[in-house]
Amino acid sequence: MRAWLVLAAFATALTVSGTAVALVTSAPALGVHWTSEHASSTHPPDSALAVGPTDLIEATNAGVSRFKKRGRQEGHTESIADFLRAATWPGSSASRYLKSKCCVDPHAMWDGALQRFWFSTQQGPAGGTAYVFVALSNSSSAAGGWTVLALDQTINSNHVKEPNWCDYDQIGFNEKTLFVSCDMEPDTSPGSDTGPSGTAFARVRVISKSEFEHPRCGTEPCSWWDLEHPLDENGQPSLPITPARMYNTGTGYEYLLDASHSGDEVTVRRISDAGLCCDGNPSTRPTVRKWYISVPSFSRAPDGVQKGTGKRLDLGAPWIHSAFYDNGWLYGAQTVSCLDSYSCVQIDAFPLNGAAEPVQPDNPVLRFGTPKFFDAYPAIAPSASGRMTVVYSQTGATEFPSVLYSKILPATRGSGPSRAGTATLQRGTTSYVHTDVLHHTTTVGDYFSAAIDPDFQHVWIRGNLGPTARGTDWTSVIGKTRP
Repeated sequence: MRAWLVLAAFATALTVSGTAVALVTSAPALGVHWTSEHASSTHPPDSALAVGPTDLIEATNAGVSRFKKRGRQEGHTESIADFLRAATWPGSSASRYLKSKCCVDPHAMWDGALQRFWFSTQQGPAGGTAYVFVALSNSSSAAGGWTVLALDQTINSNHVKEPNWCDYDQIGFNEKTLFVSCDMEPDTSPGSDTGPSGTAFARVRVISKSEFEHPRCGTEPCSWWDLEHPLDENGQPSLPITPARMYNTGTGYEYLLDASHSGDEVTVRRISDAGLCCDGNPSTRPTVRKWYISVPSFSRAPDGVQKGTGKRLDLGAPWIHSAFYDNGWLYGAQTVSCLDSYSCVQIDAFPLNGAAEPVQPDNPVLRFGTPKFFDAYPAIAPSASGRMTVVYSQTGATEFPSVLYSKILPATRGSGPSRAGTATLQRGTTSYVHTDVLHHTTTVGDYFSAAIDPDFQHVWIRGNLGPTARGTDWTSVIGKTRP
């Protein structure tokens, strides 16, 4: 029997002025920050950020950069393909796997249990193959070398080949297991990176971390288990499915979130006994439970307006791009339509009971924005205090694309999360215009990044602006906050 939770109430906090958000003194304290990357001819930028004890790794579709925590770059920015070529490929070589067009949708995370970094990226269909490459750093430094395994997405967990490829890979993990989610696209023309429009289904591949720490089967993992074709309440494909980043938990669970097609619920899945993915016994497998949680109606945001050009910005579907678990609460962040054809940031907050099942909160949603402006691409992460920093884009007819951040106070059983203050990481000075003549809109996303520091006191954030250097199309900016 499915579990149904009716969550009708929500909190809404809107900036009432008709001007862009200015500094609010209760915003997270901003520490070191810098402009990190300029790029052109790579759209959308996408962005990943992970922070270790001494350095951090930034990745976009344009390349991979590593920085010391004061902003000094280690080495130079290199393409994702070159970053992977420099890594170790157990029992093989990069040339066997990397094709001429590689790679997109990078994600990165710091693993406090292993004291190492994770990195993932996907290579679309090429010559009948389609891989997600997952790399684990060899040490606690992002500059200390990496080891890569290739996850063949044309092979399912029954080792049957299927003509599908992975779009928009995401990663999550618990104490012993890695979770790789994909939007699986149909590929009717191997050798091409374009297939028919529409996503066929979602997949979450469950793999033991030991496969990466001690590779036993060469460049591809020995075994795995797939959660495939998950559906929402209305029988539609659940996608994309976002693995939550797990903090302050020893349960062995992993939570997965996705926003439904109906626009009035969030699906929460819990994977337990994940170690059964790879124990060699075909009769056992991880356990998956799911709950449909009703939330106030949400819909896709309209294309955003920006200063200085008629080129509009695609703010994306109301997917949950950023999610985490912390001390008995699940949080997610979305871009949604609001304020009479503008867009807002939405923070979802769901409490768990002692059995680690969602229960009804009084206020499951915080939704905020600025009248006549478009707020989009939120990414959120917590500190040890429970306070969070959310980073997001803001644009409007009188505002170039800019990067803002807000302090979010944690939800309680009696009240939902609340916004304590907002500030600007960097104000844009130019329009963001992608010159692709095939599209009428462009995007400064598809997603921003927020990452907790291993000291658990700070949250690092990253977002995109229009160009600040001649001959480029966009710029990224990184900052350290204390919420």
